[in-house]
Amino acid sequence: HQSITTTAERLCYMLFNIFNSGNKEGHGTFAEHIEKVKAIRREQADTGVTEVDEEEQLSDIKEHKYFTELQNGNVKKSGSTAEYVVLDRNETNRCQLTLIAVSADSHDFICTAKGLELSVFILAGKGEISDGKENLEINAGDLIYIPRGNDYTIKSSQEELKMLCLKSFIE
Repeated sequence: HQSITTTAERLCYMLFNIFNSGNKEGHGTFAEHIEKVKAIRREQADTGVTEVDEEEQLSDIKEHKYFTELQNGNVKKSGSTAEYVVLDRNETNRCQLTLIAVSADSHDFICTAKGLELSVFILAGKGEISDGKENLEINAGDLIYIPRGNDYTIKSSQEELKMLCLKSFIE
């Protein structure tokens, strides 16, 4: 993974890692992740071997995709909510990416994480998320992690709420 900018404009992006094994990383912070990656890269440079011990090799490597329009995929509409499938699960090894648009002043959009983890990035608008105990205001730029087995409701305020939702399937 390498990102290179071709202009003086600052590059801003999100990188999600979805692991094949729940015990792959074994650390808790981003700094610990970076240190582990550095150690692996040093080992690879010293030995000339690119594979890492205990790392499960993917047998089904998917092609990369580049998107200029997120609302071109299959759409599922339910009341005031439209969910556009950007990357279907069969196009990936372990996830699905959707764009969710919730109309202004909507009723609750129920977000269920039974057998998957959700990472929801608020692209535009404002709203509220609730786990039934606590209500939090959400705004463009917010990132919400919803662990599996949890239900949340999300509703928009006086403007449309757009969210990019990464669903990580846990096996």
